[in-house]
Amino acid sequence: RRVENWARNIGISGVPSFIYVDNEKNFWVFVSGQGLFYYQSGSDSAVKVENQKFFATDREMTGFAECADGVVVVRSDGQLACVDRTSLMVKWNIGDIATGKTGEDYKDDFSLFVDRRQRIWVYAISGIWIYDLLSKNWVLQSPRQDNYNSLRALTEDSMGNIWMSRDQEGIEVIDGHGKSTHLVNIPGNERTLPDNTITALYEDEAGTMW
Repeated sequence: RRVENWARNIGISGVPSFIYVDNEKNFWVFVSGQGLFYYQSGSDSAVKVENQKFFATDREMTGFAECADGVVVVRSDGQLACVDRTSLMVKWNIGDIATGKTGEDYKDDFSLFVDRRQRIWVYAISGIWIYDLLSKNWVLQSPRQDNYNSLRALTEDSMGNIWMSRDQEGIEVIDGHGKSTHLVNIPGNERTLPDNTITALYEDEAGTMW
């Protein structure tokens, strides 16, 4: 069925531009120009998240993830905000990525990932940034000067290793001690990657990375 009909049935007008389903199977619905809504499965209607100054904007929300503080959202200008699950209010927001860029028209399609060490990975064509929630510091700020070999996918396996794939550069695997292993396609060797551009990463229940 049409998503706008579903949204209307739970009290949201307009067409959602981003829907995120969290680990508790609840919905976070963003409608451009109106704001962010939270819908708990089984309830009658959605609830609008507070601090609409951050969400009621012409900027799109491009990524969602979950951390110990709540649900983290990244805006198309690089602004980060964390919403408390209970109060549905913004607990904190960080504008350092946006501040580091020049021009009010700056935007990118940012993605988010939170690892087990509570580090927030923010990545896009324009670069990669890592914010440590425990120390409340950026541990990496690496904006790119070009669009070559941009990060395409990022995940963490059951052993705590970080897997990152880039255009034309294969996969980099970083263990918990920071040691890096590079996986690439070797022509004629079927036990290597099928291609050096990997666009998605997924670990199954057996611990096999696809």
